Amino acid sequence: MEEKYFSASMTSGIKIGTYIVWALALAVLVGSIVAIYFINLQSFYLAPALLYIILFITYRYRPLGYVVTSKEIHIKRPIGDYILLREQVASIERYKSPGMSFSTNNMRFASIRLFGSGGFYGGYGLFWNKAWGKFYAYVTRTDTLVLITPKEGSGQRVLISPDDPDGFIAATQQA
Repeated sequence: MEEKYFSASMTSGIKIGTYIVWALALAVLVGSIVAIYFINLQSFYLAPALLYIILFITYRYRPLGYVVTSKEIHIKRPIGDYILLREQVASIERYKSPGMSFSTNNMRFASIRLFGSGGFYGGYGLFWNKAWGKFYAYVTRTDTLVLITPKEGSGQRVLISPDDPDGFIAATQQA
């Protein structure tokens, strides 16, 4: 089986949220420059430096797409791929249950983000909820969710959002 790539585009809502975060970061930078040079507050170097370090790290972990090979599923990220071994996967299915999706109040407020991003370039990182326990999400949209469930003792669930979820699932079912 050859590699198959599946893109992970952001919804307009995620894009707008990301643009707003960058605009606020720019405002903090400009405000800090004003405070440093015009008001002579030298301690304002720290705020924009920490903010931009956090934004850079977050940017590097964002999901770019997904690759299915004969033995692995790769979640493509600038920092490096997150790799799932297909032999450790119990099931891969569309995540659609009545009245509950990743973006509804039911799921969003029932899950706790342990480490990651909740809207800047998508929703990704380590999460927890009562139904699943710990799980990873690498989501850039909420209308194409795919849930990867591991075999018992093989790790946590992974929630992803390929632009073509049915094609992704079909690719994982090929030998």
